[in-house]
Amino acid sequence: MVRTLSGAEFDAEVAEIRSAVVNEVNELGETALFTAAEKGHIDVVKALLPYTTKEGITLKNRSGFDPLHIAARQGHQAIVQILLDHDPELSKTVGQSNATPLISAAT
Repeated sequence: MVRTLSGAEFDAEVAEIRSAVVNEVNELGETALFTAAEKGHIDVVKALLPYTTKEGITLKNRSGFDPLHIAARQGHQAIVQILLDHDPELSKTVGQSNATPLISAAT
C-alpha cells in the first residue's frame, strides 16, 4: 500500500530530501555550494543557501578550502557578499595554510 502525503507532511518531506541532496558531499569533499561558488552561479548559490546546513557552509574540501574561500579565490565578489550576508562569521574562517578569505582573494 502506498501512502500519499499531503499539505504540511508533503512539504516537510520535500524539505528533508532537498536538504539531504544539497548537503551531499562528493569524492572531493565538496557540496553543490562549492561548485556554484567556484563557477560564479549567483542564482544557484542563492537557491542553495536556505537548504545548506551550517556544517555545509563551513565545510572544507580536500584542498582545505570552504565555499567562501573558493568564491574569493575565483574573484566572484557578488558570491562572497552573498555568503557573508548569510553568515558574517564566515569572514573569520581560515583555509589552507591559515589563509583568510581576503588572502584567498589576493592569490
